[in-house]
Amino acid sequence: MLKHLAVMAMAVATLMMSACNTISTTGTIAVESSRPWAILPIANYSTTPKADETLATLVETRLRSRGVRQLESFRSQESLSLVSLLDKTPDNTALIQKALSQGYQYGITGSVLEWHYKSGPDREPAVGLSLKVIDLASQQVVWQGSASRTGWAYSNLSSVADKVIRDLLKQVKFPG
Repeated sequence: MLKHLAVMAMAVATLMMSACNTISTTGTIAVESSRPWAILPIANYSTTPKADETLATLVETRLRSRGVRQLESFRSQESLSLVSLLDKTPDNTALIQKALSQGYQYGITGSVLEWHYKSGPDREPAVGLSLKVIDLASQQVVWQGSASRTGWAYSNLSSVADKVIRDLLKQVKFPG
């Protein structure tokens, strides 16, 4: 009887843990960390202002920790307009050309889908995002991934987001 309870407890714990985290990617790729990378604007579809900028900073830190040394953020200087307020999808075409002309090989961009604390007594942090790596010369997406995670009540939003980014970027290998 005790053995059955232990097995049931393990099954419930496993189910709870798997319900807190989802990830989907196009598979593993290998890229050289010595190549220059451009961080392109990230779309913010969440209700949290500036979540895109926070994500870009966390991605930059994670890439640097993985050995990428030549890394620069390319921000658009678009003026405030009704179109820019309503359409949150950044047009990265000009920035891709600028990065390419400066010798950058890879670009990373993405979108923030969820970035908030859930309502309720526990106020768990919830993060949902997607990232994609672009070969700037061909403008082809060479890798893409999406993930979401809900943390525990004692977790903070940025640490949950960093874990999501870490899990996603594990699929991008930097050999040598």
